[in-house]
Amino acid sequence: TGATAVLNGLVGTYDPVITLTYTGEGYDSTAVPTDAGTYTVTATIADENYNLIGTTTAEFAIEKATIARPTENTDSFTYTGSELTYVPEGYDEATMSIAGNKQTNANESGYTVTITLKDAANYQWTDGGDDAVTFTWIVKKAIVTVPEAAEELIYNGIEQIGVAAGEHYSVVGGSAINAGEYEATLTLESDNYVWSDASFDGTIAWSIAKAEPNVSLPTDLTVCVDHILADVKLAEGWTWADDSVSVGGAGVYSFAAIFTPDDTDNYLIVTAELMVTVNEHTGGMASCTHRAVCEVCGTEYGGFVSHVYNRQVVTDRYLATAATCTAPVTYYYSCGCGAKGTATFVYGEALGHTAGEAVRENEIAATCTEDGSYDEVIYCTVCGEELSRNAVIVDALGHTAGEAVRENEIAATCTEDGSYDEVIYCAVCGEELSRNTVIVEAFGHLDEDKDGSCDSCGGAMSELQVTITISGGTIEGMQDSSILIDKDTQITVIADVAEEGKEFKGWSIDGGKTIVSEDAIYTFIADESIALTAVYEDVASEGLSTGAIVGITLGSIAGLLLLAYVIGAVLYKKEILLGEFFAKIYSFIEK
Repeated sequence: TGATAVLNGLVGTYDPVITLTYTGEGYDSTAVPTDAGTYTVTATIADENYNLIGTTTAEFAIEKATIARPTENTDSFTYTGSELTYVPEGYDEATMSIAGNKQTNANESGYTVTITLKDAANYQWTDGGDDAVTFTWIVKKAIVTVPEAAEELIYNGIEQIGVAAGEHYSVVGGSAINAGEYEATLTLESDNYVWSDASFDGTIAWSIAKAEPNVSLPTDLTVCVDHILADVKLAEGWTWADDSVSVGGAGVYSFAAIFTPDDTDNYLIVTAELMVTVNEHTGGMASCTHRAVCEVCGTEYGGFVSHVYNRQVVTDRYLATAATCTAPVTYYYSCGCGAKGTATFVYGEALGHTAGEAVRENEIAATCTEDGSYDEVIYCTVCGEELSRNAVIVDALGHTAGEAVRENEIAATCTEDGSYDEVIYCAVCGEELSRNTVIVEAFGHLDEDKDGSCDSCGGAMSELQVTITISGGTIEGMQDSSILIDKDTQITVIADVAEEGKEFKGWSIDGGKTIVSEDAIYTFIADESIALTAVYEDVASEGLSTGAIVGITLGSIAGLLLLAYVIGAVLYKKEILLGEFFAKIYSFIEK
């Protein structure tokens, strides 16, 4: 609402000017604000002859305009080679900014489109937010159909195409001249394309079959009996399927033969049945060392004259059995023609055993406390016979101390010591070797979370701890003049060395009136918070009598005590100093 003003003491018809000033965060003007925000309008009058009474200020707010959040565009986008544009539903170019919505390449993981308010200071989404709105925009890859390989290609001496190149992909290895199995490699034009078959690995197998050669079959083939096909010669390029096959007895037979062309890479190997005429051997005479020789083919045939095996020849040719550790060598009897018989004769002596390296058997491992043992055995390295066996004792190993472990652990507390057993076991058998009890000192009251209570026992720190403050000395082991410690803890204070002309009188808790200890090194149990002051006094002068010195000293002390009591009473009344001691002082002074 606007500000209202009442003019007091207006005379005549003069109407003074009232100025309206608008203020807000970052705004101070007499012009009416237009941006969203909270403002204060103040009415003022420049003419000093007038005063404004009543309400001179008013608060008002200009709310942000609301805009509906844009929603997802459900259109499908596929790579075309041209720029594609994604426009979310409800996008308003006048009030919104958009980024990432214009792309050319495919991205099946998705592009991110970000929409932000151009003027977030004065506009907001209908849900009250002004954050960026993002969408994931997928541009699918264009599909390329996987081609098929050409079929029934046969070698013809010229280049043939098995897999042809096509639109949006290239082919390597798609054509050849020679017969064989081939693999064409297909590569898409770019990552913006994908094959129609998701399982396609980019390769296509294709082939060119071998051609059949033009060849004539061999004829007029002859051979004697007791031969094999290898003895029947064939024309160039031909071989027997199995040239070790016997041709058999006299007669006419067919056998499988193979023709192998010079260019086996491009022409088939031909298999055919060839006719062979087999004849009987003729001529020649047999002996004990030679059979009869055929006059036609020159091949031995028939039997031998019987051998006479009566010769003892010691050569490897006639070796029957080699000598062993326990038996001599034997040889076969032979014929004068060199033929070997079946009967044997003995020659020489047995070799004897050869002792090998000692080996361990029946081994029982030694333990920490028990002896072990094993058999030390020697065998013959030739025949394996056991030659000796001795029992060997292995001494016990003794214990092996392991790392110390903790047992029976009792945790220390703020007031109670803890403990644990430090135990050492044998690392091999587990036997306990030693056990020592270790004391863990109490760690004292701690208030790390600063809540005024001990973190361990929960007691109030104000009741568990006391503050010791000293003046004119030091706390043993400390540099500070004040320390907060657990109640009932022993503490030692040390007085500073007295200045020249002074001597230490004692420790006081009330500025010198009460001496609690005359020891310069004072050890006591801290059961309450106190402030200790080291009191020093002048060394007695020779110019004054002892009585005069005592009188002056007592007068000074009385004056100081009275002043201290008055100050303490004032501070107690103002509740700066509290406690029963100060209450009694206040009561005394008040009387």
